[in-house]
Amino acid sequence: MAKGDERIIFVGFVQEQQLEEMDLNPCIYTLPSDLEGMLLSLLEGMNYGNCCLTSDIGECAEVVEDKAVIFKKSDVYDLREKQQMVCDHPEVVDDYKRKACQFICNKYDWDDVVDKKLRLYMGVRHEGIDDK
Repeated sequence: MAKGDERIIFVGFVQEQQLEEMDLNPCIYTLPSDLEGMLLSLLEGMNYGNCCLTSDIGECAEVVEDKAVIFKKSDVYDLREKQQMVCDHPEVVDDYKRKACQFICNKYDWDDVVDKKLRLYMGVRHEGIDDK
């Protein structure tokens, strides 16, 4: 449906510098996934301060909480509606961009994540982890 729309670019697989440039410059970072694990690309998109638009699957919605635009999984009409909304309201995009990086960096601090993993692997009891 987007073929021929010059505002939309399907880039295929990219890496390194080209990927970094794309992460820094989008109007909206869109992740229309139906099935995923926790996606580093979504964390990276928010870390770069992008307005993110993602499906409502748990793996995505739980990561972004209320700091991204969420649409119903597999619902192209809801996706289109949300995309149009952010295109029509640049102030909404700016608001999400402002919140994204700070939120994700606070929620997923690598030092904290590593510390929790080490405690788990070493068998040290940690908040939220049951002794089994």
